[in-house]
Amino acid sequence: MMDMLFIFYSNMSNPKRHHFVPEWYLKNFTDINSGFLHIYDKRNSTFRRQKPKQVMTINNYYKQSWVPKGVDENILEKVLSIIEQNAKNAFDKLITNPKSITEEESAHMQCYLEFQRIRVPKQAKMAEKLLKSKINLYALNNDEQLATYLLSGKVEIQINDPLRFDFMRMIIGKMSPYFSRMVWEIYTAPDGYSFVTSDNPVSLYNGEAVPPMEPGIAQIGTLVLFPLNTRLLLILRHPEFFKDDGLSSLTPLEKVEMEVRSIDVYSERECAKEMVNKFNWVMLQLSDTIIVANSKGILESVADQN
Repeated sequence: MMDMLFIFYSNMSNPKRHHFVPEWYLKNFTDINSGFLHIYDKRNSTFRRQKPKQVMTINNYYKQSWVPKGVDENILEKVLSIIEQNAKNAFDKLITNPKSITEEESAHMQCYLEFQRIRVPKQAKMAEKLLKSKINLYALNNDEQLATYLLSGKVEIQINDPLRFDFMRMIIGKMSPYFSRMVWEIYTAPDGYSFVTSDNPVSLYNGEAVPPMEPGIAQIGTLVLFPLNTRLLLILRHPEFFKDDGLSSLTPLEKVEMEVRSIDVYSERECAKEMVNKFNWVMLQLSDTIIVANSKGILESVADQN
């Protein structure tokens, strides 16, 4: 009798460090004097300093060692490098001259936001948890012997690494249609205040879904939060958010189609001090394990809100 069931692939030969949040983006949150990131780890309530090159990396994270012979097992890493470079150029322009953003640059940013959202470990864990729950539910309803093993702890189900790539293929293209029609707003932190970012930097927030719960993108009141740097926060809102129709923020939107156009950007928005603190707290709650900032003091002020 099999006591334990393992479904697992190892791809740790010749490990290469892969960022799941790009180094160029993390550099926007460093201490300008030292070049270090200040890091708060919520798992053990500790602080540390590291260079962006060392943060938010996993060995062989994009390597697909199971692909057929002749297929480049690092193809995703190479594709992402192109997406990231195009996005970096577009986001740099968004910061300096948002009114001049073109349709192509809009598309680059939307593509990046979608990839960045789904490739982080937090979203992979979410997909794995969902699949495990479906397997357990199936077993309970259809396979009495497997259900008995699962309930007794004699069988352990581990999801293999290819699921993460299947999850990304399944999700890609689902969020961009919403991004393309949303209102993009850039908020500036007041003097003495800074935005943080996290290992889940494209976060979804809805006032009626208390963090760490993350709402769906297709709900009227869902905001997309993406800190651009220590001074600027990008917020995407559905057009319906601005309508005073008395609907719950959790009201689902109808399926939308992709709109190929330049995004609407509103950049002259100053964030109140209390709102900076709130958004930083939300980023902490929606992070997987860490948030980063340009000073330990900022991190301490966020941690103290817990």
